[in-house]
Amino acid sequence: MENEVRFLLPFDFISKILATREGEEKIKEIILKHKVFGVEDFADGKKGGENILNMAFIEYILSKKIEPIAEIWKSSGQRDIIFLSRINIASIKK
Repeated sequence: MENEVRFLLPFDFISKILATREGEEKIKEIILKHKVFGVEDFADGKKGGENILNMAFIEYILSKKIEPIAEIWKSSGQRDIIFLSRINIASIKK
């Protein structure tokens, strides 16, 4: 018998997005396609450094539109984009 646990979390629980270079390019394409105002400030380092996948970037996108994050999630099936969340396992009751 398998002992498997799955978590379904809202997008605002995202702690980090990890991506290969190909995945990062895919993310940039999706964000540009959705024309999220102000996102260029992240790409040129004005808000939170050079890493387009940092938490400040994710929170900014989520505050503007959910669609880009949802599309990034849908396109992550090739394992070049990984969404991570921090979960306190100790607080989960069996």
